[in-house]
Amino acid sequence: MPQKIITVNDAFLIEGRGLIVTGLKEKKSAEIKIGDSVKILRPNKSSVKSQIDGVETFVSRDNSSESQKVENLAFSLKNLSKKDVPKGSIIYLIS
Repeated sequence: MPQKIITVNDAFLIEGRGLIVTGLKEKKSAEIKIGDSVKILRPNKSSVKSQIDGVETFVSRDNSSESQKVENLAFSLKNLSKKDVPKGSIIYLIS
């Protein structure tokens, strides 16, 4: 069964790199790596598949508690354009 990774907060193109998507990592999501296959479920309920081409994780913490740790993910997706992954899309790991 596919596992939810993120809900897309933003998507943008970087020349020479491709489509980059960002969002908050789901608390119980699996670790992702380059080469993993993903399914993108768009807000209109259509979907598209892609493959992860690069991953960055950014961790921010509230100074008062380790439990307030928030992980933001940014990763590049192969062969997609910005219109393919609108804000609010949900990305699932399928491999």
